[in-house]
Amino acid sequence: MAPPLTGGPQAPPRRLLQAAAGDDLDLFKRIASALDAGKGRLRESVEAVRDRGAGALHLATGRGRMKVCAYLVEELHVDVNTVDESGCLFVSLLAEMENPSYFVECLAVITDLESRLR
Repeated sequence: MAPPLTGGPQAPPRRLLQAAAGDDLDLFKRIASALDAGKGRLRESVEAVRDRGAGALHLATGRGRMKVCAYLVEELHVDVNTVDESGCLFVSLLAEMENPSYFVECLAVITDLESRLR
C-alpha cells in the first residue's frame, strides 16, 4: 500500500483502509464516522472507499484482521459479494484465513442476512 497521506481529499479514505489492514477498530470507526459526516449512511460511506477495487472488507480479511472484519460483516452488514480488481471475493479470502472457525461463523451470518433479505 502507498505511504500515508497527511492531508488532501484522499487522506481519510486511505487512512480508513490502513486502519482496516492494521485491525485498528477504534481508529477505523472514527474515520468511518468522519467520512459519513453525520449522514447516517455509515455502511455506504465505508463501501465507497476502495483501492484497486478492494475495500476495507477485502483488506481486513486478506490480512486476517478479525476485529475489523467482524465489525464490517456483523455490525455494518457490508456487501460480502463485492469483488476486487483481480476478481477476488471476500469469501475466497476467508477460506484462506488461519482461523477456519471464523470462516464458518461468517458464512452463517451471511446466510442468515441473505435469508432475511429475501
